[in-house]
Amino acid sequence: MTQTERLMWTKIVVMVSLLATACSAETVTQADTPLVTRKIDDNSTTMTALAHGTLVLSGGCLALEQIDGALMTIVWRDGAAVWDEGLEQVTMSRFGGDDFEASVGDSIELGGGEASSSRGFDYAVRPADDCPDLLWVTG
Repeated sequence: MTQTERLMWTKIVVMVSLLATACSAETVTQADTPLVTRKIDDNSTTMTALAHGTLVLSGGCLALEQIDGALMTIVWRDGAAVWDEGLEQVTMSRFGGDDFEASVGDSIELGGGEASSSRGFDYAVRPADDCPDLLWVTG
């Protein structure tokens, strides 16, 4: 393959990539839900830690309040969690089949991992500006 042909194929691959990116679903912030979600296919590492705390609403987001009072915005897998505003309850589908269900004020344990809000997740629903900066990313 000549250098000209390689350059042409490189340009084609870049153009296709740009078109695919432009056609993907946009990241949105929704005021009608406290669920912050990330796209499942965002290629992030698997999170395998366990966090304990109380489910709270903080800054318009569902958060985990740890024993020391620190707050972490919970980032759910997109499409895996449903918020019931009337009951102030979240239901998350687990890979194993059993649903996780918790209401605001409940003591909970969540598998996942800690991250800062500066990490570049491929959000489906981005956290509002007044949500806690520290994140708990569900596994």
